[in-house]
Amino acid sequence: MTTHLEIGAKRRLNFVSNRTTFTDFFENFEGVLNNLDASRLRICQVVLRDGAACGRFYWAKRSDQRACSNKHGRLLRAKEWLNTKKGQRYYKGRLKGKE
Repeated sequence: MTTHLEIGAKRRLNFVSNRTTFTDFFENFEGVLNNLDASRLRICQVVLRDGAACGRFYWAKRSDQRACSNKHGRLLRAKEWLNTKKGQRYYKGRLKGKE
């Protein structure tokens, strides 16, 4: 059951209570979220090509999951590998071959 304010006749404020399918969904959702490990609710920090972060909320199925999807997880791991010495040597070697 939800309660909200509504402007009625003659510009009077009225409290209105009604039950909707959204209310039922929210109550079920609230029941599922109770007593869950909050450390697994995260925001995806993967930086996309345009420089903006993904920013999606996601539930980490594994405690070491660091991105919202497999695609973003692969992107994150590839960027981290390219920042290592071995990744830098690989990348520079690929650039020399294209010249």
